[in-house]
Amino acid sequence: ELLILDEPTGGLDPLMQQIFNEMMLEVQQQGRTVFLSSHILSEVQAICDRVGILRNGELKAVETVTNLTHANFRWVTVRLHEKVTPAQFASVAGVSEVSAVEGGLKLRLSGDFDPLLRALNPYYVENMEVAEPSLEEIFLTYYGNGRLVQNQPAFEPVKEVVR
Repeated sequence: ELLILDEPTGGLDPLMQQIFNEMMLEVQQQGRTVFLSSHILSEVQAICDRVGILRNGELKAVETVTNLTHANFRWVTVRLHEKVTPAQFASVAGVSEVSAVEGGLKLRLSGDFDPLLRALNPYYVENMEVAEPSLEEIFLTYYGNGRLVQNQPAFEPVKEVVR
């Protein structure tokens, strides 16, 4: 009835990871419970309905994967034809953690793209890459230094453990 798996896909090739995910979905459809420890967001999203957050060995919260992965930020790397400095974009609404990278900037964007796109308007954009935050970054957003980060939705605390 219960499977407990710790980083089960570590070292598996992509085909075997897919087969593993299919097996876990079959187990789920049978009504069985799987406890899965993983730092791979795509794996968690593919297999899990809910995520438990452990901190210092204690279960601190349980959240649905859907709610957890709706972090309101993403990493944006912009490659520009012209040379720009991080300071030029530091005051754009929703932009933080701006740093220079080869040929452009890397930044954290919260909220809508529109303010960033408007700020980029005078420049020739060669390429733009958008990356979702890692599972670890999402957790740190919610639990930075042991405290909830301001302006981020809080997880509902665990009130009861079902046995």
